[in-house]
Amino acid sequence: MSGLCLTGIQQIGCDGGEGVRVESKNNERGAYVQIVTKHQYHIRSSVTKSNLNFCLCDTCGIEDDENTILENINYLLDGSVPEEYEFNASVPINPNIRGFRKRPGLDDQVHVVAFVIDGSTAEGLSDAEWEKFKNLQTEISKRGIPRVILLTKVDKLCTAGDISKVFESCQVDYAVKKVSAMLGIPLHNVHPIKNYEKEMSMDNDISHLALIALEQMITFASDYLERKCLTLSRIKPWRLPSPDLSRERLLTLMDKIKTYSPPSDLEIPFARILMIGPADAGKSSFFNTINSVFTGRIAQQIIDGGTTAYRQYQIQTRKTVTALKFRLCDTSGVEKNPGSYLMDLMYVIAGNVPDGYKFTSSSPINPDIPGFKIKPGLNDKVFQEPSY
Repeated sequence: MSGLCLTGIQQIGCDGGEGVRVESKNNERGAYVQIVTKHQYHIRSSVTKSNLNFCLCDTCGIEDDENTILENINYLLDGSVPEEYEFNASVPINPNIRGFRKRPGLDDQVHVVAFVIDGSTAEGLSDAEWEKFKNLQTEISKRGIPRVILLTKVDKLCTAGDISKVFESCQVDYAVKKVSAMLGIPLHNVHPIKNYEKEMSMDNDISHLALIALEQMITFASDYLERKCLTLSRIKPWRLPSPDLSRERLLTLMDKIKTYSPPSDLEIPFARILMIGPADAGKSSFFNTINSVFTGRIAQQIIDGGTTAYRQYQIQTRKTVTALKFRLCDTSGVEKNPGSYLMDLMYVIAGNVPDGYKFTSSSPINPDIPGFKIKPGLNDKVFQEPSY
């Protein structure tokens, strides 16, 4: 389904405000704060009684602060804003609003934007109002989203309000060229329309103008989606072949790790994995993650705050009390003196350092520390040095 976003000054989408809830109330300064609800309008077929494959997304006007407008439009285009969200000039859209979509999909996003401008008053728009439109146009253009203009109320520009002569009216022609030039949108993307307001019956001319505009919008939406799909299909994984992230593969990996044991001829009970990196890089958090996987719940055995001691952590599964046959060895960050840090690591790798030893930059590891293993065995080492 395609999403067509309508944005304009004062009146958005439906002239007369039908279907749009607008509330105004006085604030402490006596000024009015306009709150307009975001709606997605679906069109239902009179034959099949089912919704057509597009929706019209209605928004508030652009009378508010320009920075707020640009920030809000980005969230709208991304598809982050939930249905029925109430716009409030004093409270910009932010990720903390209820229902905010942090990872919207392509079907949540906007695929075409229609600038809705009152054709009867376009000539009188201020430079500031045109500037807002231009900035919106620039922001939307960066995303490659197609743009059209709906020039409403053109019956007021036609002689005696006869819209059957809309394409012969000099005033409509002037208004179309004016908004096209001001926003940098091609003439063929500017659609003069007149919405149903006071009519008691259908009018072919009114319907025809609206459908001409809508046909172009859904065509543009299809083109945009095809380009998007083509772009997505060209994105290649940075690792080939791409890893299998299925649930079945996860269980297979867990079983493989559970049954791991070091080579039997070495007669060592478990393998050691030494984690080295800067403070807050995630060494301790990696252990918490692995521990969570095998316990089946979010576990935080190690509290964040920086590792100050040499620790050897073992992993137990949820169903057994037997530790898996490897240890994750945590160390302090690499911010201390490079020379002493490197020497400390050499002792750790060689298996000389006891579990729980506290690192201090002022006192490097040496054979005199309590628990120092003068002759560490193979099961104390992080790796076995090759013999020649």
